Amino acid sequence: MTEQERLVAELLEIASRDQRWALVMAGCGALAVVASVACFLIWPTSLARGAGWPLLLLGAVFLTSGLVSVRRVSLHRTRLPELVREAPHVVGAVLVPEAEAAQLTLSMLRWVDGGLGLLGLVLLTRPGRLRGAGLGLVLTTALAFAFDVLELERTTLRRDALVQLAATSSG
Repeated sequence: MTEQERLVAELLEIASRDQRWALVMAGCGALAVVASVACFLIWPTSLARGAGWPLLLLGAVFLTSGLVSVRRVSLHRTRLPELVREAPHVVGAVLVPEAEAAQLTLSMLRWVDGGLGLLGLVLLTRPGRLRGAGLGLVLTTALAFAFDVLELERTTLRRDALVQLAATSSG
């Protein structure tokens, strides 16, 4: 097995892990949406209704993001081997900058998650529905932060493998 084939196999394995985590994210989003509906319909207290809104909004974001990621990674897995064979220069010219942009975006998302979590902690000190909104924000942003950290780790692995692949393709 050549170095290029090994790197393509490594990238396909990383993409496989990305796809599994995207399904987990979509599943967590679906659970958050169901929990928000339960907050509105089953536990109609002001605390539960307050928690329902962040669960609904961020659950919908997780669900959508997870499903979009599954589709994106599926396309990546099918096109990568063909792309490396037919147009290896695209790896360094397009895929590496895309992976670097994804790394930057995920680094910034950690700050957004932290800010929303801090807002949730502040809202926890307020009465009634605001306390519920704070509880919902703290729960969902903790999950979002964990997903972002894990995604950043996988994106870094993917970028490093793409850089090595670009070096072997051009050399």
